Amino acid sequence: MRGRRRIGAFPVERVHLDRTTKVYHLPTWKHKSDPTRIKALREIAMKAGRDPRIATQAISIVRAAGVKPRDTRGQSAALLKWVQTQIYYANEPGERLQDPVYTLKQNIRYGDCDDMALVLGAFLESLRIPWKFVLSGRGPTGNLLRWCEGEPRKRAKWAHIYLAVGNKPYKPTKWIFAEPTLHVPLGWDIVNAKQKGLKIPLPELAGPDDLGMLEIVHGVASQGLVTVKDDAQKPMLTDIFDQLKERLHPRTLVPILVAGLVTGYFLQQLRGAFDKKRKK
Repeated sequence: MRGRRRIGAFPVERVHLDRTTKVYHLPTWKHKSDPTRIKALREIAMKAGRDPRIATQAISIVRAAGVKPRDTRGQSAALLKWVQTQIYYANEPGERLQDPVYTLKQNIRYGDCDDMALVLGAFLESLRIPWKFVLSGRGPTGNLLRWCEGEPRKRAKWAHIYLAVGNKPYKPTKWIFAEPTLHVPLGWDIVNAKQKGLKIPLPELAGPDDLGMLEIVHGVASQGLVTVKDDAQKPMLTDIFDQLKERLHPRTLVPILVAGLVTGYFLQQLRGAFDKKRKK
């Protein structure tokens, strides 16, 4: 049995599993803008974060980890580690969004990056820890970029989603990245890792220079550590080259050339007017 409704700007098909757990199929997902998609994801996460069942599970996780009350960073780290270890990452056909309650109620918990980000966002929301979505992907020149919710839009082909967590409630002064699909600590970020010369451990973000270059040492990955083989340390030159390519891209060059032509035309007219006046 199916029922139609909307999540944000998206018409969705809701699969009725029971009265409380839902899965949504969004056939027009790829046709909308990035802020529109993020707004729909936030609607799901915030609604789940106000569900007392989510809060109860979040509290049980942080208490089991021995985190003290008001230690929001410790709570964030404990919740992140639980999502990383207790939810199995799996790709899906099309775009299907799982309500966090549905993901958590299954005997075998699974989901892709947006499902895991939704669960982590709901946990954080239930404890009133500030959070926002983060997208990463490839820019027009192929360089790896990120976009944080609330920032001005960037042109990129986004392929991955994770979170940034506020360092304290109400008015955070710092945002800390939280990657739910890899066994990495709070603060680890795929873009920073790339800039430091590490190869990409996420196939969906890998470019031609990253494919086949990841080496995960047996016995280390299961402990939540990713060891990467990297023979050439060249982050500084790579960053300079990427910035140069971005500045020479037609998207940035055309406005500069047009402004130069217009300025040159007006200067020429002004010079002609002065010459005429001087001859008189």
